[in-house]
This record gives sequence, structure tokens and C-alpha cells, in this order.
Amino acid sequence: SAYSLKQLRKVFIKIPSIEFQVFSPQCSKQYKDENIEFFPVSKEVFLNSLISCSGVICGAGFGLPAECLYLQKKLFAIPIKNQYELECNGVALSRLGATVRNNLNHFTVSLWVESNFKPESLNRSTPQEVAKKIIKLYEDQLS
Repeated sequence: SAYSLKQLRKVFIKIPSIEFQVFSPQCSKQYKDENIEFFPVSKEVFLNSLISCSGVICGAGFGLPAECLYLQKKLFAIPIKNQYELECNGVALSRLGATVRNNLNHFTVSLWVESNFKPESLNRSTPQEVAKKIIKLYEDQLS
């Protein structure tokens, strides 16, 4: 949502070999323009797209990048400028294998699309395993 639909179109239209799906609160109805399909925000449609896509371009917030890492999707993250938390997230995401850039342009997106690099698989723990780790850390501090 940091970019207007017009800005996104300007970038993605220059990469005609790739079909892009854009979800935005700025979009009031679904429509297709060349290689870009625009969607209003819709949880069900978005989740179906997320599951079937080969990669995601998004901000460097927490929710969507975490879901992409969990699903082992190729990730291109853009931290919002002057947002310290998002800049920190960007550093962490790049260490996990995501592509992190400060802006969106067709050149960097093309390089990202052509790469086969995906983030490493995250260690997945059950809630019980997490609780055991927390208890162990606490017990170790008491010792």
C-alpha cells in the first residue's frame, strides 16, 4: 500500500513475461491490465493467490513476510523509509534469504524474478516445544 496502483503498473508492465497479482485497498474492483491483475483486498482471494504464487513483493512488516517465510515463498520486501522497526525487519529478512530493497523498480524486480533463490526453511516448533524452550531458558537463568 506504500505504492499507488499507477506506480505499481509502471514497474510491472515493463516485465511482460511475468503475471502479477496486485492486492490493494486503492482498488475498488478486480480488473486486468496487460500482465497485471488488480484485486480489491479480499482475504479468501488473497490466501488462494499466496498459496499458489511463486513469490511475493510486499512491505517489510511482520505478518505477510513471516507467512511467506513459513511457506518458503520467494520474498521481495521493501521497508518503509524512516520506520526503524521495518528497517530492522528488513535486515532480519535479508539474513533469512529474502531480497530487501529500499525501492521498487523494474530492474531489481526482474533480477529477483529471474533468481531461483528462496529463503531457508524456518525451524518450525509446536507451541509445546516453544513453552519447553522458554521454561528451560528461565531455569537456566535461575541456576
